[in-house]
Amino acid sequence: MSAFVVGTTPAAAQEMAAPYLRAEVRTDTAVWVHLMNHDLPIAVSDWQLTDAEGTAVPLASVLPNTRDTALLTPASPIDPRRVYYAAVPSLGLKVRVRFDGWFRTLYSDKALGATIAEDGASTTFRVFAPRATGVKLYLYDDKDDKPDGARESIAMTRDSMVCSKQPCPAT
Repeated sequence: MSAFVVGTTPAAAQEMAAPYLRAEVRTDTAVWVHLMNHDLPIAVSDWQLTDAEGTAVPLASVLPNTRDTALLTPASPIDPRRVYYAAVPSLGLKVRVRFDGWFRTLYSDKALGATIAEDGASTTFRVFAPRATGVKLYLYDDKDDKPDGARESIAMTRDSMVCSKQPCPAT
């Protein structure tokens, strides 16, 4: 259901709406931005990309795609697992860059969970956690053991990921 100011058309109502910015990381060298209700700036100097600490990430280019979308290309690869912010300072707009686009490119073709070897001599544990910087496996002697009663804690090692871009970013 839509509501419009009396006497206006849907296009006029959209023009009266405040500018709105969305951003999504796709790869280590691609951040898609979508600016609604305002002309899309296409000069590199019109945009800012910063990391979570506020450090500027130099941009190589801004490539327009449609009237509302553009591709920001960092001058050097970024880590898609980290938090970034995209901004159009002249409009007072700043948003957190979402991870959704990058996550849609990732998958694992390996068995996840616990896999017991055919000879029963070993068990392999796998989880799919592309943003994780570390994962630990806690082993307990009994199902009723308390969380702090683990017999052993093992730091898991990063396995290679499978993604649509080869090699995968930040593996």
